[in-house]
Amino acid sequence: MEINIHNASILLSAANKNHYPQDDIPEIALAGRSNVGKSSFINTLLNRKNLARTSGKPGKTQLLNFF
Repeated sequence: MEINIHNASILLSAANKNHYPQDDIPEIALAGRSNVGKSSFINTLLNRKNLARTSGKPGKTQLLNFF
């Protein structure tokens, strides 16, 4: 299966399950400890510089971000 992503943007940030998107689009989840490069990985994968925000302070993100 080949996936081509031509137009990526942030959809929403959610604090709890009630705010998650209610569609049937396939999802990929990234999980990991603080400051391991999850945002940098997303930016590299999509060849974008600032789609997923990166921070120098570990533990800054406290929401689930949907792109």
